[in-house]
Amino acid sequence: MLSIHVHSIVADGMNVFYREAGIAGHPVILLLHGGIASSFQFRALMPLLARDFHVIAPDLPGHGFTSPSQARAKPYQYICLARQTLIAFVDALKLTSYALYMFDFGAAVGYRLALAHPERVTAVIAQGGNAYIQGLGKAWEPVKALWGDVKQGGKRHVRQRISWNYARGALDSLGRALGLLARLGRTRKRPPDPSRITHVRVFALTPGTRATRYPPRVLADYKSTVELYPLFQRYLREWAPRVLAIWGTRDAFLSVDGAKMYRVDVPDAEIVCLMLGIFCWRRMLRRLRLR
Repeated sequence: MLSIHVHSIVADGMNVFYREAGIAGHPVILLLHGGIASSFQFRALMPLLARDFHVIAPDLPGHGFTSPSQARAKPYQYICLARQTLIAFVDALKLTSYALYMFDFGAAVGYRLALAHPERVTAVIAQGGNAYIQGLGKAWEPVKALWGDVKQGGKRHVRQRISWNYARGALDSLGRALGLLARLGRTRKRPPDPSRITHVRVFALTPGTRATRYPPRVLADYKSTVELYPLFQRYLREWAPRVLAIWGTRDAFLSVDGAKMYRVDVPDAEIVCLMLGIFCWRRMLRRLRLR
């Protein structure tokens, strides 16, 4: 199995952490993680892709080991901030051609990158990476209400519905992870990899992006992405990249109609639907075929 290396590079005024695997000179594939996550979620996928690709997976601003500058950060508008940083990141690495592998909220950032540099994108792999209003599942209904009311009442309305998953759930997971690391540290000669909890830690502990405050404002900000869906679709029609859409049929937030809609704009798009939720990593790894 090929090794994964970690680096950081200054882009858009911040140190951007990224994981890298494969051989320089091979076709580049850029992996963009979802919300409340980091490049760590690609740890099993990267060695497989590295056989044929030069794989690069950054931690988006405010995620993992990449923290936005406190002087200019807009912690609740991270999608727009991440777009700006990602453009600077690929320029800093001198990447002029790459496939985009976009998971969940990573698609909101990745498609913005594609709009900025459509000529660079060789393929689009969307794992729950939505670009269609038809793809928003029933779980989005309370969020849509928030789009019309970003004041305190609207935030409270959404927080009551998702607080456990994004707040208490994240903090509980952090506590369990810290306890596990402490136990492993006492029994192993080498300390365990702290990156295993970083994607949870950053939202539980970082000022301005605390888990209890993060979801409502970020989900409200997603309205700006929905408004860009027509531009994403026009990009797909006009530039016709190769498309692979991977969807979980049991995902409450994203309907499989979102995957099927890709064929409206890219008729030869490959659609893979798995009877799982959005986190369908194990079966996806067995089914994924990029060539």
